[in-house]
Amino acid sequence: MRLVAILVALTCAAYAAAAPAENSVVITQVTVLDGRGGAPLRDVTVVIRGDRIASVSATPVSVGKGSLVINGRGKFLLPGFIDMHAHLLFPRCAKGSGPVRFDRALSERALAQHLAYGITTARSPATPTIEGLKLRDDLNAGRVKGSRALASAELINDSKLTDAALRQLVRDALPSRPDYIKVYARLQPDQVASVVDEAHRHHLPVIGHLQRTSWRQGLELGVDHLAHSVDWSAESLPEAARVRYLQEQKERGGFRSRID
Repeated sequence: MRLVAILVALTCAAYAAAAPAENSVVITQVTVLDGRGGAPLRDVTVVIRGDRIASVSATPVSVGKGSLVINGRGKFLLPGFIDMHAHLLFPRCAKGSGPVRFDRALSERALAQHLAYGITTARSPATPTIEGLKLRDDLNAGRVKGSRALASAELINDSKLTDAALRQLVRDALPSRPDYIKVYARLQPDQVASVVDEAHRHHLPVIGHLQRTSWRQGLELGVDHLAHSVDWSAESLPEAARVRYLQEQKERGGFRSRID
């Protein structure tokens, strides 16, 4: 499993001519799906040297001294997967109104499992700014075993914040070098507009998990990525269903009413 994970983590290379493989990993008789839309390459030999694919060949390869040979008959190799919604840090429930605590050790174990199953890139759409972006940096520097990571700063979700305060939150995150800024369900369209404008001033894309702002409004305001398969806004429903949905939000709670 680990050796396969190593291979899928590598950038696809041009198919080079087979050559003797000294101190290499050689996977024989395997089927390669290269992700470029072509037919599978069946019964080929893949040679890995260091952190690069040296060759993918349908002809026999001379195996050098010290090489590790893996029989890949009946198995497949393919490029690494991208998890588009993988929060890097796992929160632990706080008692009462205490602050949220994030479990770094548990998160590292989960990220190692990601890599073991062939997920070589993870996009974290909301991460505590300092702790989460530090973990992203540790992953990308190889100090922690796991997928290469992109991560947002702490999500912005306070409906009471002014334009100036929203813009300051974006600027406060800049020293940690977030890959994205995240706007969340409670923000009204004018608030989303403030965050988008400030983030784009600093060349940062914005992820939206929206409710009070509809997807249509989010797109018009310049949100770059929309999270989840449907928004939470009543605007997305047929007009006849909107009144019932809004009433059920009050009576049954947001999550259950959205599912129904």
